[in-house]
Amino acid sequence: MKSFSDIGYVGYVVGLLIATGIVMLRFDVVAYAMSKQQTEEKAGRILGWGNIVAGSLLFIANWIYHKWFW
Repeated sequence: MKSFSDIGYVGYVVGLLIATGIVMLRFDVVAYAMSKQQTEEKAGRILGWGNIVAGSLLFIANWIYHKWFW
């Protein structure tokens, strides 16, 4: 029986989460800081780092699954 991770979508999700997190931190947060929008800057930082952490945790969980349980 194939699971979600066998199809190969997890790699794409991990890449998208990390890439969007980096883009948010690189462009959105800088733009908010330049326009002195403090609330949006803080929210952008939280969401950007949240995406990076979520992508990293998903990558580690997928690796553990394939290393020990597959």
